[in-house]
Amino acid sequence: MIAHTGVDYFSNTVDYAIALAIYEGVNEIHLYGINMELESEYAFEKPGVDFWCGFALGRGIKIIVHGMWSSIMRTRDGKLYGYGVAQKENGRPHKERE
Repeated sequence: MIAHTGVDYFSNTVDYAIALAIYEGVNEIHLYGINMELESEYAFEKPGVDFWCGFALGRGIKIIVHGMWSSIMRTRDGKLYGYGVAQKENGRPHKERE
């Protein structure tokens, strides 16, 4: 993966899976059950997943995140920086946590 992408930023297995999908030339990547809760150990892994999602998007690969509570490709508060409005990604509004 490193030789193909030129990047050696991997913080978890999901990163490798996304990089492999990029390498294999897929058109879409569907992410199921990858929530990356910010108040857990996943907080250290989320930046890698966000990075590889962005890398894939930059290559024209569509990213589809399934699950209402997933924090993938979301800001910490779920709001669009500078506008204060809720982010919408893949057609799913951000649900506020209590």
